[in-house]
Amino acid sequence: MQKPAAIIGTVAIVSVAEALLLLSVAVPTDGSTLAPGLDKIVALIFGFGLIPGLAAIVSCLNYGLRDWRRRVLSIVLFPTVACFAFVGLIWLGYELLPVIPYEQEDRVLKTYLALVLLLVCCIIAIGWRVARRRGLNMEAQRWLDERHSAATRTEIVQRQRAIRAALWLPSMVVLLALLYLPEAWALISHIVHSGRHQLHGHTVSVPTWVVLVSEDDRSTFGIVAPGFGRHPLQWLREGGIPISSWGFSVYDASLPDRDHNQIVDTRIFPATGGSITCVQYVPNWWRNANSHYSRIGCSGPNGLSAYMEGEARDVPAFLDVVSRIR
Repeated sequence: MQKPAAIIGTVAIVSVAEALLLLSVAVPTDGSTLAPGLDKIVALIFGFGLIPGLAAIVSCLNYGLRDWRRRVLSIVLFPTVACFAFVGLIWLGYELLPVIPYEQEDRVLKTYLALVLLLVCCIIAIGWRVARRRGLNMEAQRWLDERHSAATRTEIVQRQRAIRAALWLPSMVVLLALLYLPEAWALISHIVHSGRHQLHGHTVSVPTWVVLVSEDDRSTFGIVAPGFGRHPLQWLREGGIPISSWGFSVYDASLPDRDHNQIVDTRIFPATGGSITCVQYVPNWWRNANSHYSRIGCSGPNGLSAYMEGEARDVPAFLDVVSRIR
């Protein structure tokens, strides 16, 4: 009989691994998030593959290893076949669309979608009946196995409680990942890119911010935002999502001038080969400028440039990063 701690630990590890794999798909490794490299495809397959895999693990923990191969095969195979079948039906409808007379398209499409939905409902109803019948049989067998085992009543109750708690873990992991999505995404991004970027001899140490684009020795761009679970009021306030964009590159960029902008502050930081000048400003074309929003442009030696646009609360952290560039 599995220990309660082993049950909860196994489900927790698989749940966290699934969330990390799915989030890692959005972390660039070759300079672009839009290019689906082999590593992202593999991560996506394993991430979604862990969903039925987790159900198979819970089944083995709950009902034991009796006939486990058949149960695991049915749990993993059925969703996979159903997914491919659904995609195939949609693809078939798309292929049949050009040969349907124009005046009958609307009627044929509605009929086809109704048949697809009816088929899906029938499969769900049949699957629910079969699963319920098999569940009753397996529950009865589990009850008999527990009574014939050497486990005490206390051990059985603790194991059942651990299984019930483990069933909530995947949902809790997903909820936490959504509430703290920017932080989780930034953490994975920081692990992949290590937070240190070399730009033409300059070393930029980026904290745990989300990296969207990372081109070796040329540029790095990303965003920073608080998760809803950390600062819900900032997400609910009027003015939109509390997000800031940032970037460092070696493409020459001119500093904002006073003719087209309102200069708020100017800071100068020492760096290798010269100094970095950062100007905080408000463009004249901003009609709804407020104290929560800010923009900064920086220029340094060897073509080094940096910028930040977004929440004013992120200005000190951005300037701290600039001050540590060497």
